[in-house]
Amino acid sequence: MDARPDAINTLLTTLKSLEVRSPVGKNAYNNVMKAIAAKGIKVEIYTAEGISKTIYVGGPTQDQLGTFMYLENSDLPFIIHIPGFDGYLTTRFIVKETDWIVKKVFRLADGELKSLKVTDREREASIYAVENNGNGTYRMSDESGNPINDVSQDKIISYLQFFSSINYEMEERSLSQHQRDSIRAAVPFRSITLIKNDGSSTSIDLWRRPQLASTVNKTNEAGQPYLYDIDRMTAKFQGDTNLIVVQYFSFEKLFRRIPDFTNNPVVK
Repeated sequence: MDARPDAINTLLTTLKSLEVRSPVGKNAYNNVMKAIAAKGIKVEIYTAEGISKTIYVGGPTQDQLGTFMYLENSDLPFIIHIPGFDGYLTTRFIVKETDWIVKKVFRLADGELKSLKVTDREREASIYAVENNGNGTYRMSDESGNPINDVSQDKIISYLQFFSSINYEMEERSLSQHQRDSIRAAVPFRSITLIKNDGSSTSIDLWRRPQLASTVNKTNEAGQPYLYDIDRMTAKFQGDTNLIVVQYFSFEKLFRRIPDFTNNPVVK
């Protein structure tokens, strides 16, 4: 799996920019060292010759403008900061493997598409396929495989550009086991399968996400509760068992109706 370039750059820039603000005072020494020993992040820095140094990264100072760190084999821990940066640095040292992963769903470049199948089971005329003719044009067909006439090539090409960079938000960690099992057993209300010219493919299924304690928008303007999370969906790559979370903000534009692609769309 690819690692996030932004996280790599942030970490390397941080290590390069660290400066000592002050050593930790004697009165605070024991508490700081105990905290670092209990919850510190061990950072090993390597060069071509091998390990160069080991740093233990602790938590923030009381003013949130410094970070406690201990260099292995040194006499004292230090308060470290980056000049010109207001904040602490602990969160820049990412520990969880999943937080390093590029949360990629679709990466489609111009002309890369072989075929695309989009399914939205809750709206009329919202199941269709797009196929590359190989000459810079595309054809469309409906749910039954019937060709869709009078499609606008400009509209199809503009639509496909939405697939250039689509990410998921995070792993689904908030659902109970019962909720997870129920979702996996249910028919997804939306699905997308994208195949590239090189034969690589990505298929993703989407389900309505239940209201959770962490859900922000729970009611409409009249105070009536929404049945589902209106900001996020639960999703799963086909062939994988792990559930992920995607945002309507990122995915809603991928689900169009057939009339949206024709030169004379029918307004309903």
